[in-house]
Amino acid sequence: MLARTVPVTQSLEEAAAALARGELVAFPTETVYGLGARADREDAVQAIFRRKGRPPDRPLLVHLSDAGDVSHFTDRVPDTARRLAEAFWPGPLSLVLPVRPGAVAPSVLAGGDTVGLRLPDEPTARALAARLAALAGRPVGIAAPSANPFGAPPPATPAAVLAGLGSAGYTLLDAGPCPGGVPSTVVACLGDRAVVVHREGAVPCERLAAVLGAAVTLTRAAPPASRPPRAGGR
Repeated sequence: MLARTVPVTQSLEEAAAALARGELVAFPTETVYGLGARADREDAVQAIFRRKGRPPDRPLLVHLSDAGDVSHFTDRVPDTARRLAEAFWPGPLSLVLPVRPGAVAPSVLAGGDTVGLRLPDEPTARALAARLAALAGRPVGIAAPSANPFGAPPPATPAAVLAGLGSAGYTLLDAGPCPGGVPSTVVACLGDRAVVVHREGAVPCERLAAVLGAAVTLTRAAPPASRPPRAGGR
């Protein structure tokens, strides 16, 4: 048994209450554990960067409870995004869309004007986001990269979270092991005829292309090292 002072809980109520207070919570997704904070509080989001040692120029993905929450975060959803969401949500696909001003804390965006939205195929993650929204009185979203020190392998078990992040500074929502594997695919929907893949992950480009068809241009992005990708990263 690992020695720890981190609160470890199996209660969604306790974990959601911690998020609502602006605290960090490590929680499971269908890929790995994420380290989350309510996406509308700058102090909470900044705590993610400090806890992970994450560079501030790396934007964060926002995890939702329901596809209907998208309209809270953006007022522009191209047809390409709608089609991909219908095909792959809930699941390991993140859609980068123009952000609605004031919808999330500035650090979530890392200086950009788009937000990456994800609807996990993991009941615990969605229920946690839903309970947080109920406490906040509106969809808030959980800003979350993987729950590991920046650059380290992402954790698929509660023990791996504790071993990587240490024994203080967050609450661990223990729902057992995650499947692990590759992270979500991150795509930017620039309009009704263009999609840029910032990170090819669990949903391969071939499956995206099959849904979008030949009328849509699908490009694999390779941003220069001097410019961070508009995606969540680790």
